[in-house]
Parts: sequence; C-alpha cells; structure tokens
Amino acid sequence: MSEKFALTRKNIKLVFDDVEDELHTFEIEARLDIELGTFLLFQEKLADSDDNMTGMKEAFTLWADEVLLGWNLTTEEGEPIPATVEGFMKLSPSVASRVIALWSQNVSQIDPLAEGES
Repeated sequence: MSEKFALTRKNIKLVFDDVEDELHTFEIEARLDIELGTFLLFQEKLADSDDNMTGMKEAFTLWADEVLLGWNLTTEEGEPIPATVEGFMKLSPSVASRVIALWSQNVSQIDPLAEGES
C-alpha cells in the first residue's frame, strides 16, 4: 500500500431555482456525502413508507438527523425554526418531500470531476 487516503465529505446548499416557486428563497444546507450505510437505510425506510406511515416518519427523521445541517426557515412571525428533527417535522408533507427530492437529485449525481476515472 502507498500513502493513506482520506475521503473528504461534502456539503451542499439546496435552493429551488424557479423564481416563480414559493420556495425560491428557501435555502437548506445539507450533507451531500453521507455514509453508504446511512443512504441505504434511508432508501429502505422510504421503500417501507409505501406500506406504512412509520417507514415515512423514520425516513424523514433519519434525513433530518443525519443530513440536515441548517436552513433559513422561520415562522410567519419571523422566529427561526431550528434545523432539527422537530423543526423538519413542522414542514408540510409536500415541502418536506420536495426538500428530500431535491437532495436526492444531487446526492445521486456522479461527481463531474470523477468522470475521467479508470
């Protein structure tokens, strides 16, 4: 073996690009590179959500606990909502699903810098 190699974990700022979208100014900081075991567990919980609501709750809880780092979300009165499991559970189902879908689109992309690998 040659010298040691350490993987660098990346984060991402998720934004909704469409200026007509009600979520256009909502910014979410999330882990982009998570452990494969965590990713597979998340996918398993999502698949379980087809059969029961417990699976969906577990998937959302896991995502908020392991992936969510921060956001600019406030109440209508301007009070910050913490980027925690409890804060994530305050989102509407459609917003929570859109956040996770946006993250999923980004996490599953191959790093363009890695395309030249052999």
